[in-house]
Amino acid sequence: MNTMIDTKPLQAIPIKDIWADLGHELPRGNGNARCFGPAHKNGDKHPSLGLDTKTNHYKCFACEQQGDGIGLVMASMGLDFKDATKWLSDKYGVGLSHFKSETDTKYITHGKTPVVAPREYTQEPIRNAHFSYDLPANIAIYQSFYNYCNKPNDELIKWWQARGLSNELLEQAGWRTISKTTYQKLAKDYKPSELIEAGILSEYDGQIKPLFYNHRVAVPYFDGDQLIYLRARSLDPKAKAKYLAPRNSSPPIYNYQAIETYDGKEPLYITESETDALALTDMGKTALALVGGQKNPDSLTVRELTHLVTYGLSPAIKIKIVADRDATGQTFFDNVAKALYIAGVASDNLERYQSNPKYKDIGEQLQNERPGK
Repeated sequence: MNTMIDTKPLQAIPIKDIWADLGHELPRGNGNARCFGPAHKNGDKHPSLGLDTKTNHYKCFACEQQGDGIGLVMASMGLDFKDATKWLSDKYGVGLSHFKSETDTKYITHGKTPVVAPREYTQEPIRNAHFSYDLPANIAIYQSFYNYCNKPNDELIKWWQARGLSNELLEQAGWRTISKTTYQKLAKDYKPSELIEAGILSEYDGQIKPLFYNHRVAVPYFDGDQLIYLRARSLDPKAKAKYLAPRNSSPPIYNYQAIETYDGKEPLYITESETDALALTDMGKTALALVGGQKNPDSLTVRELTHLVTYGLSPAIKIKIVADRDATGQTFFDNVAKALYIAGVASDNLERYQSNPKYKDIGEQLQNERPGK
């Protein structure tokens, strides 16, 4: 039995208080703040980070860095979890209490770890008891937006093929091209206020602009045949943010429809990006993507995944977590593996999977080893 910190009192500290005490400028009214994340090397010129007082979380809608108050301290000050909780405890006079955990937090170095009972998370996952998505309030607008997108243009097809992905997969994945007519047609169906609320249009300094102005590829998320979400991608290699999501929204699991044909006999692959999941799909693997920046064990999609594995599939399945060879990849693996372990997956069934060492990632491997190259 290990002693764990009870983080609930620390997570209750108002996120705006933490933000201000970290030395960041508070936004006026309900506006956004300027993000400090590493993706904004030259500064966040247009305030992108929101402080949600209802959920007590922060999120940058440009680079998609997000988390609770503890995560904010870790990211802002470069501290690990232990030091971040100590900083909050000292700053706000919140005593740290502890509880006994039945799990071994050093699970990565231990073999033959027994399966443990799932724990109850402090927040419920959005997946319901039937393992189908409860559709978001703006799903009709997302669906209309997607319907008004064009078929893949030459630029998208060329980019897709250059990554070693098959034409059949492009049709299956449903990626489309966003054009000016997409917005023009959408404007006939919805008021600007409705599109702003849905996060499709953005309003800044009194001007209304398309959110996906420089992101011309629509990336749909499906649950079976039902569109449940979408993001947009830029094909410009110089773009600071490759993907954008509708403002004030949170991406669910990508490629979830693959679960329909998954029998649990082969490993389930968990990736950081849509394109990695697609690369593995083209290799004949069953792969899901948890997108949107670094994850922690209580991230929404991580909780969705643990809920799915524990109650919808089986804790006995083998899971390969696909991560790049860098600090971000290590963090992704550690946090996803920890959540799955706590939820009941034995450490022997959790593997950090990487591509051939001579390649940067699984996508590059497919790109170079595609038959016929």
